[in-house]
Amino acid sequence: MRAFLAIEISEELKRYLQKVTDHMAPRVKGIKWVKKDGLHITLKFFREIDEQTALQIKEEISAIERDHAPFAVSTKGMDAFPSRRRARVIVVTLVEGKDI
Repeated sequence: MRAFLAIEISEELKRYLQKVTDHMAPRVKGIKWVKKDGLHITLKFFREIDEQTALQIKEEISAIERDHAPFAVSTKGMDAFPSRRRARVIVVTLVEGKDI
């Protein structure tokens, strides 16, 4: 299975990013746009992993999650990956976050 580690983002940021993608979608063809509920911050892409590895990662992350509170971030700009001409992922740059 393909797996990645991600952080949920606030509804406010999801609404803002949805407005941005709604504005971009008619102008940029050939991209499968993610629905608002699928928006997140990817921290690590694991590629293909087996179910046992996924369970181990989930266990480790649960321990980390219990020890850390939500935090705030600010957005700075946008880019594309792997390039603007062959965009597969729209990247929103984050400014350093701060603890709430």
